[in-house]
Amino acid sequence: MKKILAVFDEDYLYAKRLTDYLNQKSRLPFHVVQFTKEEAMKAYANEHKIAVLLISPVFMREEMKQWNIGTVVYLTDMEGVNQLDSCRAVYKYQSAEHVVRELSACYDALSPPGTMKGALKGACRLEGIYAPYGGSRKTTFALLLALILAERYRVLYLNMEGFSGFARLFGRECAYDLSDLLYFGSLNQWKEKKDALIQDYKGMKWIAPVCYPEDRDYLTGERMEKILNELLECGEYDKIVIDIADHFFFSSRILDLCHEIYIPVKEDAISKWKLMEFDDWMERSGRAGMEEKIRRLHLPHVPVLKETENYLEQLMYGEMADYVRRLVKGAQDEELER
Repeated sequence: MKKILAVFDEDYLYAKRLTDYLNQKSRLPFHVVQFTKEEAMKAYANEHKIAVLLISPVFMREEMKQWNIGTVVYLTDMEGVNQLDSCRAVYKYQSAEHVVRELSACYDALSPPGTMKGALKGACRLEGIYAPYGGSRKTTFALLLALILAERYRVLYLNMEGFSGFARLFGRECAYDLSDLLYFGSLNQWKEKKDALIQDYKGMKWIAPVCYPEDRDYLTGERMEKILNELLECGEYDKIVIDIADHFFFSSRILDLCHEIYIPVKEDAISKWKLMEFDDWMERSGRAGMEEKIRRLHLPHVPVLKETENYLEQLMYGEMADYVRRLVKGAQDEELER
């Protein structure tokens, strides 16, 4: 789930215009809510954690520091001032686009060491699909999610499995794959090589999975984290959909980067026990808060389709595709409502 950013200003029209822009025109890693009455914000804070409060110092009161509020950023009418009373400050009377830029600078400055920077600047979201038991339905869901998102957004799809079947699925052998992306990334050359690295299918950009499973030995957590941050911040994508294999000692670092994690749920006993062990791991490793961004899905059955060159087209009109479209539409409606 997204964190909450609250805008408090007694000027209703200003607060509404800014909130609408932050929710609809920019792609912040927050759900943005507006308040013009102190009582309403207090009641909301009793039920929800407000990660960031954007408020004029005129309306800020000492009592509010005891509410369920993480960070306060001041909306100031003093141009050129970026800090007031030990709080970061943003100039109020400028374009909403520039407010977003200044919020980005505040967000990066306030982020704890080791967290992903540039979450506001890049405006790109990392959508992870993971399950501790794998399975073809997970990959089918991930592919359909990327394809359906690509109808509206700029999407890059990555698959981290050792045996993906993509050469036959897409009917092509690719000269470069994911291990090459990391290699060129380590040399700071991936942007120069991107035309050769990146494939296109109906508007969805994708990079071929590793050709040899042994190549995954090169996919260390540090290398994956570095290149994913660069992809998120490069400004070329709105969404990156990543199908995460259970190569776990670096998968855990990728899970930390994800804005949302989809876990297809299986009903057999062993799969349930594996998922329970994953939940235990989150608790032991101090990642209990990760649950907030996990969506556990009961996926529909995927019928056996003819192994033809238009296999993906068949998938796009099946029950799984209908399920994914409803999921995507629900997420979009939720963002607009907030």
